[in-house]
Amino acid sequence: MTQELIISEAAGARYMRAWESFVEALRGGEHISFSAFCRNAHVNSTGFRRWLYVQRLSVRDLKKSITLENRILQ
Repeated sequence: MTQELIISEAAGARYMRAWESFVEALRGGEHISFSAFCRNAHVNSTGFRRWLYVQRLSVRDLKKSITLENRILQ
């Protein structure tokens, strides 16, 4: 039996804005953990992680890609 994840439209919109802010912060050179970002942005980290999973987004993959981008630009 599979368990469906139901995320409200409002929460989905909030998570999308938070994800965009997190990406922007990392690309801007900030060194911040996901949980610290969630606390500062007043976003529930557990719900956000579940939303990321459904969207097939990964903090680890994001950080790797930004690291590669920075190496290429140097």
